Amino acid sequence: MTDVGTLKTMVAIIITVAILFQLVTLGFLVFGDIGFDHPGRYGLDFGHGIILAVVYVLSLLFGLIYCIIKRKYLPLGLQAVVPLIAFVLFAMPTASDPKLDAAQYQHLVGKSKAEARVKLGKYRVKASGFVRESVDAEMLEFEYYRGLEIFYSADGRVVKVEARK
Repeated sequence: MTDVGTLKTMVAIIITVAILFQLVTLGFLVFGDIGFDHPGRYGLDFGHGIILAVVYVLSLLFGLIYCIIKRKYLPLGLQAVVPLIAFVLFAMPTASDPKLDAAQYQHLVGKSKAEARVKLGKYRVKASGFVRESVDAEMLEFEYYRGLEIFYSADGRVVKVEARK
């Protein structure tokens, strides 16, 4: 038989190992120089990043569930802080952006990219990239804001402003 002191020590060790494992994997994810199309400085590429993210989420879930079962609320809170901070930093600022009406920004057509960005500067770009509408068409740069999409020509002029859901 094991006594209560031994059980408390085992619970503390399991929780500590889970938290340390989370910190190590999170450290690799944040500071590990993970390359996208080629390995980074330490040889980690995108596939390794995916594996590390899955390992982090699994160890986080294990730690949270274990703390809930054992009713250890301080380690539960310590583990929950990182996902909550990530949510506040990445999700909340974009939720406050209003949905923009494309009809109100048609005057930007023909203006430079800098002028358009000054006009829309307080709103966050949700996505950007390049698109070609057909095989023969010119490659256009786009920026997607909440509710509208702005297309720029190769010389940096606004070509069109469209509504987007």
